[in-house]
Parts: sequence; C-alpha cells; structure tokens
Amino acid sequence: MLRDLGRDTVIVTGTLTNYCCGTTARQAYERGYQVVFGSDVTATDDESRQEPELAVLRKGFALVLTAEEIAKRLAAAGSVSERGPAPRYD
Repeated sequence: MLRDLGRDTVIVTGTLTNYCCGTTARQAYERGYQVVFGSDVTATDDESRQEPELAVLRKGFALVLTAEEIAKRLAAAGSVSERGPAPRYD
C-alpha cells in the first residue's frame, strides 16, 4: 500500500520500543524503506531497555529523532497537505 502511494519513508511511534516498534523498524528497513524512529514517542515497559534499543536502531536501521526533530524535518520538506489529502479507506 505504501509503495502504491509513492511513499519511501516510515515513521515509527508506539509502545514497546524493544518489541513491536523495533521489529517494525527492522522490517521496514529490510523492505527498503527509510525509517525514522521517534525516540520520545515510543516507550517500553522497562525504562532500562529504551536506550539500548535506540542505540541498536541508530547503528543501522533507523534515523532516531525526537518528535520535535521529526516535525521540523517534515515542515522543512513540505507539509502532507501540500501533497494532497491522504486517501481514505472506509
């Protein structure tokens, strides 16, 4: 679906950084997508696991940024609304 929409980048946010989010980032990377991983918009159930997972992702799977950094880069690249409305899947 993302390829059909002409998208090449995935931004990952969510819970369980060291499980679901990290797996999503790795799978997107393996499928050829650019991956941006939100360091402060992901979380773990054990805080001691957050930074080690981010460190692994930084080494080769994703560009790890804060939500503010992501927003600034999106604004600099042009807003989604300038590309037209997102498709609806009702």
